[in-house]
Amino acid sequence: MTPRREPPVIVINRHGKSENTEELSGWRRWVAVGAGYLVVALMALVGLAVALGLAMTVLVVLAIAVPLAAVLWLIAYVTGYTKVFRRGAGRFSDID
Repeated sequence: MTPRREPPVIVINRHGKSENTEELSGWRRWVAVGAGYLVVALMALVGLAVALGLAMTVLVVLAIAVPLAAVLWLIAYVTGYTKVFRRGAGRFSDID
């Protein structure tokens, strides 16, 4: 017959002294463990939200801003506005 195991206990050591320890057992232990799991779950949820936000921002920039900049550059190229600020061309060519 195996000896009966005692349930695990959370030990709180106060000020680094062994005589000021407090053991949590029973319902207090369950509350402490539950609070710990809740904090870890909330931290993971916040981390996932930040990662998802960054990923969505990058995708929006790649899907909207980059093609829009390319189209605007193409329109400027076709209409001749890209030559305005080049040296030796356009109406600002005399400014060095």
